[in-house]
Amino acid sequence: MTYTIRLMNKSEVEITEQEYKNLAGKSGLVYIPSQDRMVNINSITEVLPSEVAKRETEGRGDEGFLHDGLPVVRYFGNWYLKGEMQEVNGKLVPANIIDPKYYPEVARDCVPSSREYKEKYERLPKEERLEAILGSPLGERQLSSGLKKIAGADGSPEPLDKLSCSE
Repeated sequence: MTYTIRLMNKSEVEITEQEYKNLAGKSGLVYIPSQDRMVNINSITEVLPSEVAKRETEGRGDEGFLHDGLPVVRYFGNWYLKGEMQEVNGKLVPANIIDPKYYPEVARDCVPSSREYKEKYERLPKEERLEAILGSPLGERQLSSGLKKIAGADGSPEPLDKLSCSE
């Protein structure tokens, strides 16, 4: 059985059952051999079986996959590559922010959860996968007013008379 350690910075660390038993009564920094990293016991918010942690994480909407299959995590409203962490002011935070220019699902905040990605999108070709995630063809952009803006072949916007209402 494996366990998941959740830290204050919202990152998670998978540990073995033996490592879980070794945490009891410890304080300060503890070495996790399976992850080859140190964890500060004081920054642990909870330790729970990995199956339970995965079910909870899938429902939270702060982890998912991009259309090209990259695993990502949301941290304070921004999407980052999952797993890559850096230390900033003594805290571990995600290292690589995802640029919304290259990932429209990040710009629209519609990154599918891990479960949703595996069930609905994983088997689709990359181009179809992005359209399915976005819910519209790549040439269309959903506007907040409920109108669709149709982009021309060169990517420039079409005149206003081409706009149509979406349902």
